[in-house]
Amino acid sequence: MMAYGFSNAALPALKPLVNSDTFDAVEADLQNLFMYLFNTNLASDLFDANVLANPQLGSMVLVRKALDEMGVSVINQILSDNQVRLIHKSWAWPHRQKRGLFMLRTLLQIIYQNGYKIEQYWHPKDSASINNYPNEVFLQSQTFDVSDTFLTSRILVTIPLDGQPYLSVLKKIALSIVPA
Repeated sequence: MMAYGFSNAALPALKPLVNSDTFDAVEADLQNLFMYLFNTNLASDLFDANVLANPQLGSMVLVRKALDEMGVSVINQILSDNQVRLIHKSWAWPHRQKRGLFMLRTLLQIIYQNGYKIEQYWHPKDSASINNYPNEVFLQSQTFDVSDTFLTSRILVTIPLDGQPYLSVLKKIALSIVPA
């Protein structure tokens, strides 16, 4: 069923009921009624319940609901259904400490292909006092020697000038998925 985004996705069927024999016309009518009610009211919910651990495999309603629960529902404004599935899959990436940055990279790659750049800031260890911390941050592209430094949680995102229409949406997403 293509509504689920996969050509081989199929809603569950009541195969034991379909393959069972009926005694008379009344029982056959009840069998048909139960199958009709299941197919129209429960099959799609059962399909989604079967993939709750990996919502990107379910219906778009399930994928969008999972993204809403993560706080990144604004993605719906700019991405197609398949791209939304990919974004959700990147959020489910097992490396929890880096998944926000990974998801941001995936999102930027979908929107801008290779026309974006993400760089993380570094800070010298010897001047990392509480009063001086963010004042001396630098990018590795500015100074190649990163010995005696530490990687901060600050990043610099560079996007093309023609990417401005998505800027407000990207800002909301970055604030909800990247911790600092």
